[in-house]
Parts: sequence; C-alpha cells; structure tokens
Amino acid sequence: MQEKLAVPYVSGAEKQSGKEPEVFAIQAESLVRRFGKVEALSHVSVEIRKGEFFSLLGPSGCGKTTLLRLIAGLDLPDDGTLRIAGKDVTNVPAHKRPVNTVFQSYALFPHMTVRDNVAFGLRMKNFSAADISRRVDRIMEQVQITEFVDRKPAQLSGGQKQRVALARAVVNEPEVLLLDEPLGALDLKLRKQLQIELHQLQRRLGITFVFVTHDQEEALVMSDRIAVMNKGKIEQLDGVEEIYERPNTRFVAQFLGSCNLLEGPVKALHESIATVETSIGNLNLDVTNASRDLRIGDKITLAIRPEKVALIRADIIPASNHFTARVEDLVYSGSRNSISLANWRTQAQCLQSELPSGASRTPSWPNTRGSFAIQFFDCIGRLTDSCISRIKN
Repeated sequence: MQEKLAVPYVSGAEKQSGKEPEVFAIQAESLVRRFGKVEALSHVSVEIRKGEFFSLLGPSGCGKTTLLRLIAGLDLPDDGTLRIAGKDVTNVPAHKRPVNTVFQSYALFPHMTVRDNVAFGLRMKNFSAADISRRVDRIMEQVQITEFVDRKPAQLSGGQKQRVALARAVVNEPEVLLLDEPLGALDLKLRKQLQIELHQLQRRLGITFVFVTHDQEEALVMSDRIAVMNKGKIEQLDGVEEIYERPNTRFVAQFLGSCNLLEGPVKALHESIATVETSIGNLNLDVTNASRDLRIGDKITLAIRPEKVALIRADIIPASNHFTARVEDLVYSGSRNSISLANWRTQAQCLQSELPSGASRTPSWPNTRGSFAIQFFDCIGRLTDSCISRIKN
C-alpha cells in the first residue's frame, strides 16, 4: 500500500502572502487538557522548528510534562490541534507518531544486553540484520557506549544507562526526540557532563529535541529556545539570552535565576531617561527600547540580576545609580560569592549581589560599609506590574 504523504498545514496569512509555508517539527494550537475540574493545560499554542533544541521549563505542576505526553501520544487533548511535521496527529496513537521518548527512569529491558536494547525498535520494524547492525554500531559510537555492548543494564552506572536509553531512542531516527527530565536522577558532576554531550549529540544528529526540565541552568546551557510554563500556560517563549535578560513577567524574572525586584513610580522623564523612585533611592532608566510610552506617576518594577550589582569602594561615587549599603551575609559557593546587602539607613535587606570568588571588589564581611554601583541600565518595557526593567551599560 502506498504511504500517504504529510500535507503541510497552511495558515490563512500564508495563503494570502503566497509564501511557501514553513513546516514545523511540532505545531500545537490551543491545546487543552483537563483532569476533573483542574485545567492542566489552558489553550497552549507553540511552534517548534525543525532541528532545534527546545526546552519546556517550569516548576512542578506547571503542565510541561502534560504537554510532552500529548506530543508523544501517551495522552490526548480535550481540545485543540497538534501537528508533527505538518501532519495532524491529534488523535493518532503513540506508536504511529514519528517521535521517541527518553524517560528519567531509562525504561531499559533488564534481561537484554546493551546492543539488544538499542536494536529493539529496529527489530520491531523488521529492518534487515545488516541495517540493524550498521545503525546500532553507528549510534553506539556516537553516544560512546561501544565498550559496554555486551553488558546488561544492572552492570551499568546511571550515566551509562542514560546513554543507552538515548541510543535506543535515536537509532530509530525519529522526527522528534522527547526527553522527560532525563538527567534528573544523576549526580551534579555527571549531569553537567551529559548536558554538554546531549547538546553536541543534538547538533550532530540534527533531530528536533524537546526537553522537559525544572532546572533553569540546564535549560539555558542546552537550548536554542525556552518556553517557561506556569499554571498550564506559557508565560514566555524566547531564545535563551532574551528570556534571561528580558523577562516578560515577574514570574519569569524570579524563576529563571535569581532576581532583585525594586518597585517605584516614575518621578521624571528627560528624553530617553526615566527617573524612578525606589526603596534604595532614585535610579535612572534608559527607556529607548520600551514597548510602551511611560508617564510620570507610572508604577514600574525593576528586575536586576545579582551579577549586575557591582560593589565599589566607598570613596568612589559614580554620577548616578548608587547607594550605600551594609554587607549582611556572604555565601561562598566555589566559583561565586553570593552577597546580601542591606540599606545602610533603614537596615532592611534590599539587594542580592553575586561576584566571582576572589574578586578584588569583594568586600570584607561582616558590617562593611560601601557604595554600590548598579550597572547595566535599560527599561525593557514588558509588563509585570507596569514594566520590568533591567540594568545595562
């Protein structure tokens, strides 16, 4: 029987423009999934490009694994449409979808050798012995497990098992590889090592990876783009630098790394500079790239990353954006020092700073008085309360 070709979905705008439609690896439109009265996914729409490393990031219960299960076909949506490589698969069963899934639990067959585990899917699809041997040898070499070929899963470490699970999924050459927190059970050093290996493997293979994680650093290290999810919705979808440096919402700013939030009204406007009154004093914002016009009296929220708060000597006073503070606490974490700063006058804790360990500008502790320049200045103009701002040179 002749195989049916996937017909790409063409939007109304693309029809009118006459352009060739882009066929996405995954295209979800208004997906809804309910469990009783709980709406685990609330009208989620997302387009994932072919060949990209895409991460779904969020806290437990945000809906990221539910979305992954819908893509895999392990669950079906209550409403909405899902396309893979342009073909509507909303109601297509899991075994007929061009995807493979790697789970945190590995799900290896304990009675099979590494080679037999990797070859299992190809045998189920009735590939010839020669094709199976060729493809299995190639993928085992790529994920560096050739020396374990005759071992059983019980004889492997956690990292080795994860590589076998990856090889078993990738050897089938799926359109999309789904990874459900596959590194979560590994120790920190091995997890960091496999983050790099996984990223390099995806680049070599060119397969679309959809990676579910609650680890912000993991998502930043490996991804081309990240969708931050919260309460069944996507809060922000952007490239890694954009989503870290320019968070759209208060939730994204706080969830993706540490962040200082300072609220205050706009007190003055002069050309592209806005002066904002905060709990630590007046700060000047360059609002050239703001997405909306600001007016005097508008309440905005400044989002300042700890690494962008620089500590300087008390006798060096910059022209603007500085305050006098007391070092309340200093936490050493190897390569970095995390510093808690308190307002010198009110004694209230106001900011977190993060500096490289051994940096010459790291203050003595405790009870150090110094002037602290807030660097990097720029109003993002995306809404939290009224606008999130960050610091930029």
